[in-house]
Amino acid sequence: MKRRLSSLDLLPEEAAPFVAEAAQAIRAGNKLDGDILFELNDKLATLGIDPISRSAFSRQAIKIKDATQRLRDAAEIYRAVRPEVDPDKMEEADIIRAEFIKTLIFNASQSDGLSPKEIMELARAHIFTTQAEAISQKKNSDKRRENKAAEETISKIRDANGVPAATKEKLIEALRESIR
Repeated sequence: MKRRLSSLDLLPEEAAPFVAEAAQAIRAGNKLDGDILFELNDKLATLGIDPISRSAFSRQAIKIKDATQRLRDAAEIYRAVRPEVDPDKMEEADIIRAEFIKTLIFNASQSDGLSPKEIMELARAHIFTTQAEAISQKKNSDKRRENKAAEETISKIRDANGVPAATKEKLIEALRESIR
């Protein structure tokens, strides 16, 4: 169901930088909504545009604050999960990052709190994370292939005749060290 456009949505294109600035001020949370609205209406007046009503502005501010809080919550969840991921689990870390970014993009697309540029930047981050995930998977696959080859070599060393047991163990240990 499509929602009705607000007076903010109906502003002309030349007002877009002022609206974006107001949205950024709301996200920052450093000023009162009334002060932000006053500044926005002042800037709109310089363009000869009628002021935005307090109710229309408040509805938009609530949406922006809600979206910002969801993003902060997601970031907090990510920070809580991240320390559990050690270097041996980089593939898992890439998957967590990809899912996290997909959640951010979805949440951003459900609200009016982020600009199209910010959503595009999140989409790019997802692309780069997906690429990193593919690289991690390739490295893990290569590592598994190397480990399998090393285990086959170790098996051949153990089966070798005429080689002293101490030498075999030294060779096996050196081979295992090289694949760690």
